[in-house]
Amino acid sequence: MKQQHVFFILLIFGFIGFSFNLKAQTTELTIIDEHTLEPCAYSNIVLYDANNNFLKGAVSDINGKAELDIDVKTKIVISSVGYVNYTDTISPGENKTIRLKFEFVNLDEVVVTGQYEAQTVDQSIYRIDVVNS
Repeated sequence: MKQQHVFFILLIFGFIGFSFNLKAQTTELTIIDEHTLEPCAYSNIVLYDANNNFLKGAVSDINGKAELDIDVKTKIVISSVGYVNYTDTISPGENKTIRLKFEFVNLDEVVVTGQYEAQTVDQSIYRIDVVNS
């Protein structure tokens, strides 16, 4: 009878320990520039499940760091202005440094022209006083 009680108590503690293991683990990301190795502040982070359904979004801090609570392997997409989007998968509890590649964009030329139409003092919309000295 005593063995049954010990077995039952061990079984309960086993389930309690297992249930603590099932909660989401903190995953730390550091996002940096590939060439300068400086942090990419305020990068957008989007998490998707295995079926490409949106889970949640986040933004890195001024130091390019972000902490995410995930409980399963997750698809991650990181975007930042001036950089190529980064796509990968990340596991719970994984700490990762991500290097974003700079995106070069070729724009067509821009032509700026100015027009000036001379106005005489009589046609000015501003009041002008002539002072004789």
